[in-house]
This record gives sequence, C-alpha cells and structure tokens, in this order.
Amino acid sequence: MLHRTAVLVSAAVLAVSGAAVAAGVVLTRAPGLPAAPGAVDVHGGHADLSYVIPAGTGARLDRGVKVSLLPGRIVARVGQVIRIVNHDDRGYLLGPFYVGARETLSQCFTSAGVFKGMCPVHPDGRMEFVVRD
Repeated sequence: MLHRTAVLVSAAVLAVSGAAVAAGVVLTRAPGLPAAPGAVDVHGGHADLSYVIPAGTGARLDRGVKVSLLPGRIVARVGQVIRIVNHDDRGYLLGPFYVGARETLSQCFTSAGVFKGMCPVHPDGRMEFVVRD
C-alpha cells in the first residue's frame, strides 16, 4: 500500500511541479525523516532549511483557523536542501510541490529560479520558493 501511495503521490508531484522539474529541480521524498534542523536528509546530507506541519493542522483549517506554519517566501541557494515534514493526516500543496500525509519532502534545487503556487498553511494562501545562484 505504501509503495502504491508513493507512486500516486509522485505522479501528483510531477503533474503539479512540471515546470519546476523542467527547470532542473530534483525532488526527493521519504516518509519518517526527523524534523530537527540539521538532521540527515534522504541523501545522507543535512537540511539547510526545515519546516514542520504538525498533526491537527487540517482540523484547524476546517474550523476556519488561519495558520502560518511556513513563510510565504522561502529563499534558498542552488544546492541547498529544504525539508518539510508533514505530521498531519492530510497532504498539502506547498507552492509547486506536494507533501503527502505523514510524509517528508526533501528538495534540493539544482538551478536558480522562482517557483510559485498555493499554500493553505500560510495566511495569504500562496507560497514561493526563490532559488539564487
């Protein structure tokens, strides 16, 4: 079941982030990674920027609570790793990326660019990743 879910999530990520993938973004995902800053990512390196979506976030959103768990703009340099750990029971579209329920998104950018999209865990509902050389 987990493998099938990972395949479906991967397909959703590719569909949502086709422009980002075409721009040289390498997407790696692995469930259960630790959320502490500087913890090891799926490639054995550290995460330069780390964020957590806590359990219960979806229920808070359903009650109309505005949450601000991630900045509306994340700035990184080419080669840096951004990790977003989702402890909630639902997945979220975060800018051009999707992180499934109880999954971890580790993103290493390989080229500069600006990648934008929706973000339900930020009060204005939008998010962008700015990647600089």
